[in-house]
Amino acid sequence: MIIECIKEGFNITNRNWQLIFVRIITVFINIIALLIFFGVPLLVALLYLGIDIASAKDIFPSMIDDPSQFFAKYLGLLFVFIAAVLFFFTFASLLSLYTLSGTIGVLKTASLNASYRFSMSSFFNEANKHFSRLFWLLSLLLLGITLLLAAFLLFGVIGAAVVHSLALSQSTLLVFLSTFIILSGITFGSIFLFAAIVFMFYCTLISVVEEEGSSDSIKRTFYFLKKMPGAFMLYFILFVGLVAANAVLMPLSWMTVVFSLIGAFLQSYLMIVFWSALIVSYVKWRDNPVPKNNNII
Repeated sequence: MIIECIKEGFNITNRNWQLIFVRIITVFINIIALLIFFGVPLLVALLYLGIDIASAKDIFPSMIDDPSQFFAKYLGLLFVFIAAVLFFFTFASLLSLYTLSGTIGVLKTASLNASYRFSMSSFFNEANKHFSRLFWLLSLLLLGITLLLAAFLLFGVIGAAVVHSLALSQSTLLVFLSTFIILSGITFGSIFLFAAIVFMFYCTLISVVEEEGSSDSIKRTFYFLKKMPGAFMLYFILFVGLVAANAVLMPLSWMTVVFSLIGAFLQSYLMIVFWSALIVSYVKWRDNPVPKNNNII
């Protein structure tokens, strides 16, 4: 079943290859936004503060000798930089989410209708339909994962303190216990992180496929992954393949501009295959186990 999902993912991507260029255009827009949000405010701030090439060489020595005076003098520049970072990441995140909303919507339609062909109007329709829903869903998921990671970090600090106290002992049993605690923590943390990422990916696409809100999507995802553990294996295979492909493409993209463009094209292609295969797996394996009128939140 996994191989069939991957093959169908390639077929859907090939039928909707225009999504590759949509993704590449999004990346270029984000690069231009990076130059605008950082370059223009920084240039204006430098001109306003009267920093020129002649005085630039004295900035770092003065920062080391008297940091408080340096930050007081260039506090405005610091605020401009922080604002630029916030504006850029907000813009880039929203644009990427909008593109993702349209991409998943198109791939969903293509997986359900073999005769569907890509069009920009359908892409924008899908993006407009799913953007708001995915925004709130991913915000909720990221908040939940952050809280769980914070709790795990707290237990990790407590465990580290226990391990440190055990390490001070010369007892072989205590040394074994400290090693066991460390390895258990690393293993549990890795499994939790992997499961959380898989859950977030499937919850995102399930929200689009089923056109449901956050609570229904989270509950449906939980029951789907519980009934179909093969989804974890599919994600793992796709992830390993994507990492291996990027490991080959990244060095090639540094050689020439042509290789860089080819690498960007192939990376976008494989990422769309990644999403296509996940969507196909859900469409093929789902059995609608969750009533829509049951809300978890």
